[in-house]
Amino acid sequence: MTEASADVLFDGPDLRARSVGPVAVMAWHATPRRATIEAVAPRVRSHREAHPHGVALAMTVRGAPPDDEARTALREMVRSVERSMLGVGVVVGVAGLRGTIVRTAINTAVRALRLPFDVKVLESAGLVARHLEGLFVGAKLDAPRAADIERAIEELTRPR
Repeated sequence: MTEASADVLFDGPDLRARSVGPVAVMAWHATPRRATIEAVAPRVRSHREAHPHGVALAMTVRGAPPDDEARTALREMVRSVERSMLGVGVVVGVAGLRGTIVRTAINTAVRALRLPFDVKVLESAGLVARHLEGLFVGAKLDAPRAADIERAIEELTRPR
């Protein structure tokens, strides 16, 4: 495992994104919009090119689900890097039974998409970070430390 600093990929009012080595960390502070996704997409592709053996994505989202245009833009962005994508971890930090139901529903919907990479919807930044670290270890690639991924998730999700 390697210690990594977080480099800025994008920093706007709706989205803050950093890279921690081969992991892109995205914190949506508003409902994802097509314009923002299209603005960050070239940076996501550059991140993948800098890490050709494998990348992963950690994400937190506040706000409503994206509309159809934003979902299409997200699909296009992910499709552009999917060959190198080891997996995605999404933090849905809703507590209790309600949180379990929400995460289970999202995980079920994601599995139905039959994506060529692993997507896990988990309860905390720590669980997402450990999951992503494990994907790199399992692929026998240099893994960023879970603590570094978790720290980046927590920093980006804090209000400015």
